[in-house]
Amino acid sequence: MLVAAHVENIYFNPTYYETFIAQHEKILKTIFVHSQMDYATIGDNNELNVEFSMTPSNYLDNPYGINFFGY
Repeated sequence: MLVAAHVENIYFNPTYYETFIAQHEKILKTIFVHSQMDYATIGDNNELNVEFSMTPSNYLDNPYGINFFGY
């Protein structure tokens, strides 16, 4: 999950990619956005009013069943 959520520039052999990774493309895009983006609003006095994260608390448990290594 750390590779899926936090690695921006990585290369996989095209055959390897098609075999193990391509099937996860849609959820990988969602995971990347959710694990990278925290949100907040700034008040008139530059105070942080609301802070929240879209990162699921259990994302490191791999609830999506992503397996880059075919095992």
